[in-house]
Amino acid sequence: MLGVLGVNRDEVLAKLIELKDSTQGSGISCAQDLMISTTLERMKSVLNDAPSTAMVREQLQKEFITQSAKPSIARSHPIIGFRGAARFTWRANRKADATPVVQYRIYCARMAAEQPSSGVHARLANGVLDFADAHSPLPGPQPSMIVLRGKSGAWTGLAASVQGLTRVYGLCPQPPGDNGDAPPSDELLEVHLVAGELMLRIPAATATALQDYVAALPVGGGYREYAAWWVVAVDCTNKERWADSAGGQPRMLVAKLPPTIMPLPVASLSVRTPLNFQQDSPDPAQFDALRPFLPVDLPEKGLPLFPRTIVSWDAHEVAGREEYIFIERQTERDAKALTRDADPAWAWLKVIEAGPAGSPWNPVYEALRPWLNGGAPPIPGGEFASEHPTFFFGIDTPSAWQFKTVSMLRAPAANNAPSFIDYFDQPPGEAGGGIRPCLGEAMV
Repeated sequence: MLGVLGVNRDEVLAKLIELKDSTQGSGISCAQDLMISTTLERMKSVLNDAPSTAMVREQLQKEFITQSAKPSIARSHPIIGFRGAARFTWRANRKADATPVVQYRIYCARMAAEQPSSGVHARLANGVLDFADAHSPLPGPQPSMIVLRGKSGAWTGLAASVQGLTRVYGLCPQPPGDNGDAPPSDELLEVHLVAGELMLRIPAATATALQDYVAALPVGGGYREYAAWWVVAVDCTNKERWADSAGGQPRMLVAKLPPTIMPLPVASLSVRTPLNFQQDSPDPAQFDALRPFLPVDLPEKGLPLFPRTIVSWDAHEVAGREEYIFIERQTERDAKALTRDADPAWAWLKVIEAGPAGSPWNPVYEALRPWLNGGAPPIPGGEFASEHPTFFFGIDTPSAWQFKTVSMLRAPAANNAPSFIDYFDQPPGEAGGGIRPCLGEAMV
């Protein structure tokens, strides 16, 4: 779902979930039904079989009912920033000479990609982790998601204790294809382990013939994360067999999930006037690349002259983030903002955003359905409608200026920080005339 100008998307969705209506009873509300139906509509292109869709719908409904229970359970709902569904298919039969399998369970583990050091290190060789003099941190025989980090990259998979050894299964580089199938055997790796949470139970067939199974689980939104799902078979004694009996490998899926909710603010973001015209200046070697953004009459030797606003941030803080900085610039010579009639859907979003949690449902909120279905965001009117120049930069690999020296950031590592400079076109007039803003803005 796209963001909306002038609206906090995630806050509106969180309040939309909690809208109350008189017909709700013990089930889900009209607003929650709207959220679920539009979520499934967005998934149709990739998940269009009826059993999987029904399974995802049932789990989302259960999550709403759980959160409405008394006492309420405070947790984020997966439908905000919804990423899609993880779908499993497998075939199995009930063996007559073995303890009967009565159920299949699917576990999930997720871990934020930005983590402090775990303090646990090991080397991996032939699928076995060697913790040197330390004991394995695995809590028991049940598998856990494992994230291995080293100088050559990162990998995710499953880890389990097998005959006194910590074995790793299904290891996958993150992102896929970047670092090879496994780290070098002599590389010391930082180890992160995350226990699984039971997400779904599937009854096993009683017939001995080969049966086909399908399972689909909603993948909720969040920041950048590592995730793993795996299937276990459960016999009538409640013993779990997590590995496929044929190949000894688990039925599993691992993934690196992109961020889908509002990112955390950049702590080092600085917006200021220049402090030193020589230091707060871009490298002259970038002059040709910056030409579309500079005043038309500004020569290369004039780069230190007439900057009026400097936006900068610490590249080390945002390294690896898949985020962007959006700058909208209103020039001083702009005429009165162009106005247009606000989209009714945008007006209703502002009503929900401004209202308290648990406000009454209004049928006019059905106007939000096209946006919730993944369509274009509602268009505001009034002061948000003027056509200002805009700038769009990748936060970790910006196409913006790089200062030779950054005097406003104290850390030495912040030198050559990614930055953006907004230039005056001319110096102030001697007779007190105004300053004409830059004429060289461009959309990037």
